Amino acid sequence: MLYQVKNQIIEIPDDTKEFGHGSEGVVYKIKDELYKIYYPNALDEGYGNKERQHLYFSQIPTKQIIMPDHCIYDMNGNYAGYTSRIAHGNQKDKSGVTKLPSGDFIRNLQILNEDFITLSQYYILCADVTPFNYVFDKKEAKMQVIDPGRYKHHVYENEDTYLRLNMRQFEILVELLIKIDL
Repeated sequence: MLYQVKNQIIEIPDDTKEFGHGSEGVVYKIKDELYKIYYPNALDEGYGNKERQHLYFSQIPTKQIIMPDHCIYDMNGNYAGYTSRIAHGNQKDKSGVTKLPSGDFIRNLQILNEDFITLSQYYILCADVTPFNYVFDKKEAKMQVIDPGRYKHHVYENEDTYLRLNMRQFEILVELLIKIDL
């Protein structure tokens, strides 16, 4: 299939192996980028206008929460998905978090904490932050959160509400990862 990204035509051949998939769509790896192509019914599934969200999300400077980079359009100009950088590591392997040296573990928590604060400052409510949307890169000792497809923005009027709810999501994720890894 042909798509448009950054005013360029990109082909994802029909026989291209999926990098991954979920309830919202299919992810392909092309060179050093991921391409998330939504199922048509997922584009309207109650989380607001995904194109507008992903355009907004792509402007947010996070370090270890992987956000969209560019929007993907079909050849008719309809929004189809987004590109993002790759979170290296094994998404299915949740071991290793508690085995990190304490300095690396604390550094990762501090960076992720800063990322959650940044999202709160941009009025983004994190949702679907689960161990499934978490990738641990053992080689780089880096904890990353992927798939912002269900994040919401501008739901509340108060930045403190976002911060409180996002920090709770972060706490739950860390608690679950530690339980899984013990």
